[in-house]
Amino acid sequence: MEKKILEKKLVLLDTDVSRLIQLCKTYGNHQYCRTLTEEIGKAEIVDHLELPEDVVTMHSEVEIYDIEDRESFRYVLVYPWEADADSHKISILAPIGTAIIGYKEGDEIVWKVPGGTRRLRITAVIQPSENIAK
Repeated sequence: MEKKILEKKLVLLDTDVSRLIQLCKTYGNHQYCRTLTEEIGKAEIVDHLELPEDVVTMHSEVEIYDIEDRESFRYVLVYPWEADADSHKISILAPIGTAIIGYKEGDEIVWKVPGGTRRLRITAVIQPSENIAK
């Protein structure tokens, strides 16, 4: 998988980073773990008090608009063991999960898939309650 962000900065929550690093140690050479590890290395890592509300984190509900197909999809980004297609829970180790984490509402992603390239826009992000600063 290859993706590009058009002039956008990746922001990751520190607690997500710790869990994702451990996840990648557990899953070893999974192809999306390599990509995820690269993304972590480029990211600005923040705590929940510094996290912008519109950034995709683990357990965020995310609405994604496929620019070519003109269709919107809503997912919750989860760990592999929580994934459930019927509930629209998508794994961080699925191509789209790895592609969207750390980006924010309004960002466009150019995402290479086996059938070509997709252009996606994140149109809405709802943070899980544990990420919202009190």
